[in-house]
Amino acid sequence: MPTELAIVMPARNEEGCIRQTLDEWLDVLTTTGLTSADAVQVIVVDDGSTDGTTAILAELAASDPRVRFVRQTGIGHGPSVVNGYRLALESGAGHIFQVDSDNEFDPYEFPKLWQHRDRAPFVFGWRVRRSTPPSRRFISFSLRLLLNSLFGVRIPDANVPYRLMDRYYLAFAADNIPPGTFIPNVCISVLAHTLQVPVINVPITHRKRTTGKVSIVSWRLARACLRCLGQLLVWRLRFEGVRYNFAAHGTYSSGQLPWTHQHQHQHQPPHPPLRQPPHPPLRQPPHDAAA
Repeated sequence: MPTELAIVMPARNEEGCIRQTLDEWLDVLTTTGLTSADAVQVIVVDDGSTDGTTAILAELAASDPRVRFVRQTGIGHGPSVVNGYRLALESGAGHIFQVDSDNEFDPYEFPKLWQHRDRAPFVFGWRVRRSTPPSRRFISFSLRLLLNSLFGVRIPDANVPYRLMDRYYLAFAADNIPPGTFIPNVCISVLAHTLQVPVINVPITHRKRTTGKVSIVSWRLARACLRCLGQLLVWRLRFEGVRYNFAAHGTYSSGQLPWTHQHQHQHQPPHPPLRQPPHPPLRQPPHDAAA
């Protein structure tokens, strides 16, 4: 039976909370009915941890076959998320969920998103009240304004690491976000909202971090913001081409028709392979009335 779900969880130096985080996720998955490794994989991408995180992950993976962890050498959160997405797609999972490992999000709210999996290809969490410093709330507010200005979209929480995605739409998005991007989830959110596919935003709880420390602070945070701004500006220049590609390959949905995942039970793509040459333009000129 094909895997129903893969959870992508990047981690770095989270020994203080990684055990609790995974224990809670495994518990909620069991409650949801995802009890075997054939049904779900929790893919933890260990991004070069230097504390006890790796040892804890090895122990948890040995005790529960649903846990799978891969280790890489400190490439950063964004690329770690993308690597996790590619591993999840390779697993054949019908849906991919992404969450961070810092225990700032409540695993027991997962069913609120999972229940919508057959209604939309993108189901995003929405931190209505954020337990973060004012500086980070200001950055989130500025990001909403920037995305509205550049792409004409209104996204409640573009970078939220609590999101459920259909494998076919995620595969296309992963192939069309900027290589090496620092903010892959922001780019995926932009694609989801601009390409007129159904998107559901679900209010979720955001908890204050109680262990470890935030990896990007002070001047590093400012530098990261400038880097993100530059990547978004460059990406905007080629975005119309991405938009056309998405429509041409048959994954475009106007939102007027009900979304269905019947194809996922068969695990056959509902459209031609994504990397085919573009189809003819979608809007053909009208026939000559005199013809």
